[in-house]
Amino acid sequence: MWSREPEPTGPELPGYRFEGQLGEGGMGIVYRAVQTSLERPVAVKVLHPYLAANPDFAVRFEREARVMGRVDSEYVVRIYAFEQHRGQCYLVMQLLEGETLAQRLERGPLPLDQAVREVGDAAQGLAAVHALGTVHRDVKPGNLFLLKNGRTVVSDFGIAGVDEPVGARRAPLTPAGVVMGTPEYAAPEQCLGRKAGPAADQYALAVVLFELLTGELPYTGTSGEITVAKAGQPPPALSSLRPEYSRLDPVLARALAQRPEARYGGVLEFHAALQALLAEPDEAVGDAPDVTLPETVEECWRVLEVKPGATLAELRRAYQDLVLVWHPDRLPEIRRPRAAAKLKGTEQN
Repeated sequence: MWSREPEPTGPELPGYRFEGQLGEGGMGIVYRAVQTSLERPVAVKVLHPYLAANPDFAVRFEREARVMGRVDSEYVVRIYAFEQHRGQCYLVMQLLEGETLAQRLERGPLPLDQAVREVGDAAQGLAAVHALGTVHRDVKPGNLFLLKNGRTVVSDFGIAGVDEPVGARRAPLTPAGVVMGTPEYAAPEQCLGRKAGPAADQYALAVVLFELLTGELPYTGTSGEITVAKAGQPPPALSSLRPEYSRLDPVLARALAQRPEARYGGVLEFHAALQALLAEPDEAVGDAPDVTLPETVEECWRVLEVKPGATLAELRRAYQDLVLVWHPDRLPEIRRPRAAAKLKGTEQN
């Protein structure tokens, strides 16, 4: 699934030509390969050999294939096949070109509009999963893939919880009391080993949004410390790190509520609440016009209220501060070089 420069290694499985390893997770290794019958690029996830020898893990791996194979959504990675060969279990999947949101976060927080858009895509995928009676249980930036075309898809259903048909006598793969997921993103009930429903995925998605906007997590520490904190205290407000996003505080507070029933009715309702806020005019911003670059140094002095003779650095800093006041969600990074170039040109005249 992950697309980066591959290493020239891979297993020998009939019908596939391997081109290298793309990534590795708790349950298996993902390779780039070509399905030779169709000459189709694919991703092949091979269960770790030491796990394949354990019947429970082999069953879980097959269940992941069945979960993903049932979902028909452009916001969920597509599964092509589940196969076994000489004791090896593997999934054949859509090859994703792009990067995970975790990789994107390494370059810093996302702009508000983009963060809400990526969360919206993930919500679409999770809603399709929930409609089939499945809960992902490990929603996090590393399992959300940002494609080159701008769409985000949900991946890695290795620990997904599946509702069994009525009358099924199969023992659950996750015993009661066992904690599944990543503590930083897991809902309070999940951290306590209780049953996680769709509301747990909503909670995790809200944590993802918090991180996309701030570059920080609401809760950090050891698994035990995080569990205690989530059970005993509310998460920090988004505005404590990004004051300009204070209008999002009520929405995130509800999605991150300690009790599942206090959260939104579903992930799509959560995203709809975010979109509704973005559609409203920001009271602090008002209906300010789009920023127009000043053409002369004298105009800068007048607009920015700086003294005549201010240095270029002072002018640029004052102008950026003014832009930040007018449009806190849209600081025009690409205009800074243009502004500097224009100011520099006028100083030389």
